[in-house]
Amino acid sequence: MGYPMICTDKTIQPKISFNLHKFVHTTINNHKQRGFKIKIAKQDLKILINKALEEGCPYCGKPFNLEDSRSNFYPTIDILNPQIREMSRDNIQILCQRCNKLKRNIPHLEFIEICNNITKRYFGNTYTKTYQKVG
Repeated sequence: MGYPMICTDKTIQPKISFNLHKFVHTTINNHKQRGFKIKIAKQDLKILINKALEEGCPYCGKPFNLEDSRSNFYPTIDILNPQIREMSRDNIQILCQRCNKLKRNIPHLEFIEICNNITKRYFGNTYTKTYQKVG
């Protein structure tokens, strides 16, 4: 039986018991297997992830749920422009699982444009944060 390998570097240690080392290792291996070039050091990826954990998902603003990897709000790595096929500091962001599933393989700017078009269609140009049932 193995023990979780928690990162011991205090400058990049998350505030709760999240297996950062395993998350980074698994993410890099999964992207390699899918044919992505890895152009980011593990240490840099850990720093980006910790920053994102403090800020929450950049699309929906929800805090990440680190307790359950099946949660909609578990952190995932998103490739901003999947056509480039590289995992680099400038081509990744940390999204919650829900937003990453919605975005799928759509490039970042195209996804934002789609979201803006949906918002304009339902709320017009004067969008405010009032939610109403659609349909």
